Amino acid sequence: MVQGGEIHVEGLARTTAERPLLVELIAPDGRVVGSRLAGVLPTQHGEHHPFEVDIRYQVSEPTWVRLTVSERGPVDPPGALNIASVLVLLSP
Repeated sequence: MVQGGEIHVEGLARTTAERPLLVELIAPDGRVVGSRLAGVLPTQHGEHHPFEVDIRYQVSEPTWVRLTVSERGPVDPPGALNIASVLVLLSP
């Protein structure tokens, strides 16, 4: 369980472009209770690069959320190119 209104997220990413990663905290009803962009360098030859970000969130009671990290595609067509997620229990 994560408490205190902020969660620290870090990991390794293998990206395809110079766009930041989108890190979101999504409640079961679809509400985004926190989000932040995380900068990461594009990779070459399959290398992974570290990223880290602190995300402020707001919940009124203990809530399971899906923490997602996605690399967004270009404007046309829109959408996520790659995505990873994990369930996290947030508390106020």
